[in-house]
Amino acid sequence: MTQAKDLLVEEAFDPSEALEIELDLEDVDDLDDSGEDDEEGKPGKGRATRRRTQAKKKHYTEDSIRLYLQEIGRIRLLRADEEIELARKIADLLELERIRFKLADKLDREPSDADWAQEVKMPLPQFRHRLHLGRRAKDKMVQSNLRLVVSIAKKYMNRGLSFQDLIQEGSLGLIRAAEKFDHEKGYKFSTYATWWIRQAITRAIADQSRTI
Repeated sequence: MTQAKDLLVEEAFDPSEALEIELDLEDVDDLDDSGEDDEEGKPGKGRATRRRTQAKKKHYTEDSIRLYLQEIGRIRLLRADEEIELARKIADLLELERIRFKLADKLDREPSDADWAQEVKMPLPQFRHRLHLGRRAKDKMVQSNLRLVVSIAKKYMNRGLSFQDLIQEGSLGLIRAAEKFDHEKGYKFSTYATWWIRQAITRAIADQSRTI
């Protein structure tokens, strides 16, 4: 945590941006893959088909990104007190997850919710409610900061990964930031998340360059 804090960088963001939906990147890759095999043995038609396929994919991708960005404004940014409250609930969720992992080792199987609740000495309904609050807090923290991923991803375009892939990798970094954030350290979540998002994106770019 200390090392991460030392590397944090403040970022200027557009407060009007937020993000609600996640782009299904697999659909982009799979779209219009059919048809090329039918033209095998016909080079002219095959090339034309591939060009049409690529054009359709590009159009679909641009439309998807446009929709993705249009949805940004649907979730407002969090207030500082909301970040703190969500961070507390996420920390509680992570503690429950640690207990579950230890319980799984002890039982040598995946524990049921009833096993889990018994381990933390809570009635099952209240335990499930506690679990729900933690998971919802994590989702809200991530969704309310997805616009930060877009802002940072734009700065890494044309470095070997598509914009969609940059967003996907940055989102993984954002999730990790939500899991690691300690509000008691005194910095804003966006500051902390910026470091994790950049780490995820730059690592993915480096991995991509090594495979080429």
